[in-house]
Amino acid sequence: MTFNPEVHHRRSIRLHGFDYSLSGAYFLTICTYERECLLVSEALVHAVQSEWRALPERFATVRPDEFVVMPNHVHGVLLLNEEEASAKIPLGQEVSAFKSLTAIQCNRMLGRAHRPFWQRNYFERVVRNDDEFKRVRQYIRDNTAKWAEDKNNPANVGRSS
Repeated sequence: MTFNPEVHHRRSIRLHGFDYSLSGAYFLTICTYERECLLVSEALVHAVQSEWRALPERFATVRPDEFVVMPNHVHGVLLLNEEEASAKIPLGQEVSAFKSLTAIQCNRMLGRAHRPFWQRNYFERVVRNDDEFKRVRQYIRDNTAKWAEDKNNPANVGRSS
């Protein structure tokens, strides 16, 4: 199929004109491919957590903050400090590295190859102030307790809300 910009266009979900390499806090949600509940084994959860914590080894500008692994997604906060490096590194590059490294590891552990592990793209929110930062951290901490009601929990598929 030939690329046709009239048909094959992607809309960005990023803030138009925002520089995602600027210092600040970024709240991220990264979903597994088709929201499949793949992150249920301790080994897979550990692999994902380890790569999250290892991000500063690859990117001097990054400090991982609050983080939770759910069966079909992860939530986390990345803190960027653009002054820590000689060159600005955009948030997308750091998230791509995380997704790539974890996908390779997790797919290897699951004994599958050539299958997507993560959904294309990710959701992010620029955390704008200290109050919002506290709310985001609390939301992440509380997320596991809310899994039973999550609309993407397979136990809830077909249930009316």
